[in-house]
Amino acid sequence: MTAESRPRPLWLRPRELLRLILGVVGVFVVRAYGVAGALSAALSDGETFAQKAKDGLLVIPNLAERYDQANYLIEHRAQIQSAVDYLHNHAPSSDQLASAAQQSARTLERLSTSYDEVTQAQESLTATGPTNFWQTLPEVKDHISAAWTAWPDLDSIERLRKVSDDVVPFLDQVNAMDIDFPRIYSAVLSVADNFASDEIVATLVAMGMVLLLGYVAGLAVAFWARRGRPGLLATRLHELGGRTFHRWYAANPEFAPSLHAGPRARIAREIVADPEKALAGDDVDALQRYFDDRRERLADNSG
Repeated sequence: MTAESRPRPLWLRPRELLRLILGVVGVFVVRAYGVAGALSAALSDGETFAQKAKDGLLVIPNLAERYDQANYLIEHRAQIQSAVDYLHNHAPSSDQLASAAQQSARTLERLSTSYDEVTQAQESLTATGPTNFWQTLPEVKDHISAAWTAWPDLDSIERLRKVSDDVVPFLDQVNAMDIDFPRIYSAVLSVADNFASDEIVATLVAMGMVLLLGYVAGLAVAFWARRGRPGLLATRLHELGGRTFHRWYAANPEFAPSLHAGPRARIAREIVADPEKALAGDDVDALQRYFDDRRERLADNSG
């Protein structure tokens, strides 16, 4: 190839340079989309393959929601840690909780019975008149007696008060956190559910589908940007292979990188128009000898 036919440097071809820049950016974007789509499918809260694939394709809204959940967890990590520490330091044992619950239930039940009996006695007194006074008086007496019998002793009420004193600070601690626990649990449970035995296949297939889509789209963008030429690394490897195994390629040209039809046609036109300009000196002499020999053969055949 002569100096005149060599391509100008890339920086002197702004349109080609812009095309390559757009290609590099485009390949990065679509492949990043594929990776982000696989991550989106892994974090999806969908139950079916179609829902996971949809979340894998709708990368931005799904990952934005997951980011919001993670950011919420990070912002409230101090409050959550405070609640965990409080539970660790103040929570009673399971036996103590069971005993306190049973005792409190019995005390509350007796209080409820006393209240019901007092209410019924009040209703009987309200319905009492001069004509039925002696008839309703025993009924009122029975209700008052039952209320007094059901009323819990002072020890039971004291235990109930102590339970309330223990529970109120814990409730205050939980209420003071103002944390949306379902919002936190949903993200963690979604990931665990996606890789459970009943959903892991659908999750992996959805992830692979989006990754493959990003890879194929990246190949298409690179093909457009380089006009079908190999990349920089592949080009350098071809050149190195051609120099290293020059004799083998000369003996086996069918394995050499193919020459596009467009450049072949241009080379042919340049040789026909001006062989001395298109070819090196030795090649021009060889071509001249070929035509001289051919001319002699034709003259001998005609004679």
